Amino acid sequence: MLDDKNDKEKRWINQRQPMAKGLATVHFHILSYLLANPETVAKQICDDLSLLRGTLSKQLTLLQNRGLVTYTVDARDARYKRYTLTANGKSIARTHNELLVLKNNTIERKMSDFSEADLHVIYLFLSRLADIEEQEKF
Repeated sequence: MLDDKNDKEKRWINQRQPMAKGLATVHFHILSYLLANPETVAKQICDDLSLLRGTLSKQLTLLQNRGLVTYTVDARDARYKRYTLTANGKSIARTHNELLVLKNNTIERKMSDFSEADLHVIYLFLSRLADIEEQEKF
């Protein structure tokens, strides 16, 4: 995920959620993921978001230090931590999800100018890019 500390999307979120200031794109995706999948273990987050464990560990530590994420030790296996959002984490995740809905609606409007054949070519191109991303872990 490419990241710009002051891109338009972060400014939009920061205006609505001042606590989000300084968070990176990966943080927003982790928060949104945990909103949809509470009490998830790190391995599952890594697999679903295609993150390395070390990368996720650093990001979760930052989110915990900011009071956005907490964890409980798995009752069946103490080696696992189950991560969940705090109230502030949920609030920021909802704002991020709101932004994603707005972005998706904009994309849909812009895509309506393309023919079915054009969309098929675009789909093939993006599918190949996604395959490349899936094959590589950064």
